[in-house]
Amino acid sequence: MVNVVEDYLARDRAHKEGQRNLERRRAQETQSPNEPGADGWPKGRTRPKLRPIECPECGGDAAETEKGNVVCSSCAQAAEWGRFHDKMRQERLEKAGLLKEPLSKYTLDSFEADTAALRRARRVVVDWLMGFPYSHGESVLLWSDGYGVGKTHLAHAVHRELLITGSSVTFFFVADMLSSIRDSYNRDSEETEKGIVSRARSGNVLVLDDLAKEHVTERGRPWFHDLMLRIVDYRYNTGRSMLITSNASPDRFGEIVGGAAASRLYRMLGGRIVDMSGPDWRMK
Repeated sequence: MVNVVEDYLARDRAHKEGQRNLERRRAQETQSPNEPGADGWPKGRTRPKLRPIECPECGGDAAETEKGNVVCSSCAQAAEWGRFHDKMRQERLEKAGLLKEPLSKYTLDSFEADTAALRRARRVVVDWLMGFPYSHGESVLLWSDGYGVGKTHLAHAVHRELLITGSSVTFFFVADMLSSIRDSYNRDSEETEKGIVSRARSGNVLVLDDLAKEHVTERGRPWFHDLMLRIVDYRYNTGRSMLITSNASPDRFGEIVGGAAASRLYRMLGGRIVDMSGPDWRMK
């Protein structure tokens, strides 16, 4: 009786082993030649012979194929990161509208500094940009007693450079910002004053283009002073920088933004105030 049981069990094991072998053969026959095998290399393809070498680009561990091609995982990863960051930069510039004319032409390289005042403006801006991300609230004021000297050009160029380097920056043309706040008082508006002020407070850098007295009436001046104080005071206390362009001289800022906001601005500017007054290039 024992022999009969053992014989049955042996036949059962042999049958199951045969079934498993048959299933493996069927799987191998239906497997694509490009599917990875047990070692991770595609079946049906010969694994290339690799010779360990030092990468000539980064100096790290790499391998050289029989055809002399260098394979370096570190360089490949760096190239992939580079492509990713290029894509992100393009998306940031496109979202900010800086890829369309005329804003696409507003760069530091295209800024024509043909006077001493304009050369100083460019130098101050470049030195200021070189301080990021280590600056703590340092700000710049570009002003002139006329138009068409390049203040807005430099403002957009700064916006572009900061976006390219990945800094968080908010750009406001002051007249548009005030118009958006006024529109936010309508019931059907999707924006709120609180939301706009929050945007002006956020980010490492706030660019305010064309800050001028003419944007508000005498009746609305106390409201504008309060608005500017809410923005400037927050940025002053949190060490967030600003770049401001204006057609008003610095000694009129107390009248324009209010004494409290102007006092904080002067501290943030720290002497980075540039008079760009000169001929209007648009009239040439």
